[in-house]
Amino acid sequence: MKILVACEESQAVCKAFRAKGHEAYSCDILPCSGGHPEWHIQGDVLEQLDKGWDMMIAHPPCTYLSYAATSVWNKDGRLQKRLGALDFFARLWLAPINKICVENPMGCA
Repeated sequence: MKILVACEESQAVCKAFRAKGHEAYSCDILPCSGGHPEWHIQGDVLEQLDKGWDMMIAHPPCTYLSYAATSVWNKDGRLQKRLGALDFFARLWLAPINKICVENPMGCA
């Protein structure tokens, strides 16, 4: 299977799928730290969603999605950041990929 591991710079999940014979690639805005830059797409994952993937596992940042900081949700521009995080989550979830798993702690998504 051709697998996209979104929001992953460590390549831990990517390497696990590679070990099982899959064509897996990590994608993150950060450079990879897993030692295989040839299996890493550095850039905006949203630009990769329509590239013919069979499966995606995504780990979007939970800073503005988690219930952990509900007491400060509406302070200092956090509402707009939370809405942006929700939009990002939704775009991953609704991607044109048959098999999708999006990690999300107990939160608002």
